[in-house]
Amino acid sequence: MNDDFVYYYQRELETLKKLAAEFSEDNPKIAKRLRVSPDLVEDPHVERLLEGSAFLAGRTQKRLDDEYPELTDAMLDVLFPHVLSPMPCASIVELFLPTSRREKFLLEKGTSFSTLSPEGEKYPFMSTMETEVWPIKAEKAFFEAQPFKAPKHPKIQHAKSYVRISLKLFDKQASFGEISPENLCFYLNASDGQAITLFELMTQHLIGILIADDVEDTAPVFVPPSVLEMPGFDIENFLLPDFAQSFSGFHFLYEYFGFLKKFLFIKLKGLSSYFTGVKQSEKVLYFFFNVTNKLFETLFHADILKLNCVPVINLFEGSIDPISLDLTKTSYPLIADSTKRNYLEVWRLKEVYEILENGERGYWRSLYQNLAYHETQALGRYTLGQRFSLKNSKRELFFNPIDFEMDTQKDSFPVLSMNAWLHNGNLPLAIPFGKGAPYFKNTAFKKIESLTPFSPCWQPVLHDKKAWSLISHLTLDHLCEEKGEKAAASLKKLLSLYDVCQTAESTMLIESLISVNAVFTTMRHPQKVPLAFCKGIKISLIFERKSWHRHGIYLLACILERFLALNATINTFVVTSAYLKDQQEPIAVFPPRIGLQELI
Repeated sequence: MNDDFVYYYQRELETLKKLAAEFSEDNPKIAKRLRVSPDLVEDPHVERLLEGSAFLAGRTQKRLDDEYPELTDAMLDVLFPHVLSPMPCASIVELFLPTSRREKFLLEKGTSFSTLSPEGEKYPFMSTMETEVWPIKAEKAFFEAQPFKAPKHPKIQHAKSYVRISLKLFDKQASFGEISPENLCFYLNASDGQAITLFELMTQHLIGILIADDVEDTAPVFVPPSVLEMPGFDIENFLLPDFAQSFSGFHFLYEYFGFLKKFLFIKLKGLSSYFTGVKQSEKVLYFFFNVTNKLFETLFHADILKLNCVPVINLFEGSIDPISLDLTKTSYPLIADSTKRNYLEVWRLKEVYEILENGERGYWRSLYQNLAYHETQALGRYTLGQRFSLKNSKRELFFNPIDFEMDTQKDSFPVLSMNAWLHNGNLPLAIPFGKGAPYFKNTAFKKIESLTPFSPCWQPVLHDKKAWSLISHLTLDHLCEEKGEKAAASLKKLLSLYDVCQTAESTMLIESLISVNAVFTTMRHPQKVPLAFCKGIKISLIFERKSWHRHGIYLLACILERFLALNATINTFVVTSAYLKDQQEPIAVFPPRIGLQELI
């Protein structure tokens, strides 16, 4: 039973009992048979009537408090449709190519995978990131601080620590020069706290990479830190399908709270030239840092860096049972497959159409959707309604056709076909996790293992006037008009709107932000154009000291840095720094950005 509705029901029932008791006491001649007190209803028939009335009144009061959900849902469907839909179950999987393979396999975004439930039910998933899968295994990761023994190179002589990882080809008869890997993408396979700490080392403190045969190699190859990228932050790699009307900055917030592990990838690009002429089938990568980490000196496991991994999400395309329109209904439930109603849920409609007499499709569109790329006139309009089951809080979608002409004399009514994005709700959580399970299937790979348990299917939380708060903040706003604690309060309020999990840990993450300061600044043009200056905003994010490493606040700072850069006005760069409370020097400095473009 939905806890929110239970609250309304109990409140109405208690009020009815109290009023009935008072009325019975004040009017004993006409109401003595009510026999009602705040704690006891003697007559079972009266008790049934009160409970039924409380149910109806509670439902009405909840809808009033939601402040017209039909309107808010319609507006959010235009502005940012993702907040109306659940965040499906997601995981990180490791892909294994056949051992005889010598070339890469390009895994495209949207590639289908599937896993089976204990009952044998198939749960489809899709990849959310394009990945180059190489016949290479990464193993024996190791962290060491000064004094350490490592290959020598003048550009890393001031290093304070390093991470070493061994790379081995599946085919020992092949060589790195022959395979020539262009891009290597590593997943940071550890608890969130450890993974984010390593992510911070890699992205803030990396001074260079050496490719060597072993620790005694006298001629290692130096790779500059500029080869490192963060693929989880690319807008092409969003977990959920993108919509043209949605602002990219809100995607970062939404997916950070929904499944932050998707951001914990590092990618080394353009490596092929560094492997030219290499005849060995084994190589060692050394990542050198200008700081050390006391935790990693004692706790650093060998499998913390994984190659050939990709995020997957329980989202797939399917069709909806056709709907035959008539004059008897104003709302039609959307059912993906009537024979599997307990297994399938509709995430979002993709297209609605009817078959015309000439065999072509005539499309229906959302009431508020009128985009420039639509070449043909819509045959009909509709809105979508949603309702949550009182039994299990399962989200149910309803199709509401709109007839502007109100023609009741039609000889026939169309049958609508629909394609949609589907998911399986929380059902994948029942699959046992451990020792590589749940296992996935795809014919291109020898084996596919799960590295993380499935995240829960987070349902949208739009009660307590949250829907109106979302709508209000989606309007044009100026985040830099307030400073200090007031600016932090505004930003924390915005973060709480996208906190889909709403756990004590996520609340603690949000509350770790103490202050936000923004000042206008200038900098020389990055291409050294004479007398050319750029105007920008310098933003300082101040966090609680004790929360930085304990709760992995660095990743939140990365998300906020991207979000703030995307919010800047045109032709204005943003440079963001993160500070700890009562500390003068920044703990993290991010490069200047204009939107998604990093300034060189």
